[in-house]
Amino acid sequence: MAGPENAERFYQRLYVEALKQGLDEAKEVIVLGDGAEWIWNQAELTLPKNRVEIIDYRCHEANKAAIVGVILSVRG
Repeated sequence: MAGPENAERFYQRLYVEALKQGLDEAKEVIVLGDGAEWIWNQAELTLPKNRVEIIDYRCHEANKAAIVGVILSVRG
């Protein structure tokens, strides 16, 4: 999910899609990001407190475009 919009709008689209995919019922939520502060700020505001956060340092160190993802697990 990519687009030429600002960070807030991008995260809003990502969050809506995560809700459609079952965010509210997920047993585990994993956030994948490149270290950009906005990603973790948005995750803190919108995602469960027990989420797992993974930083992709290779992308962050290479100063490439922000990468963010939300992985949902509904396994029992």
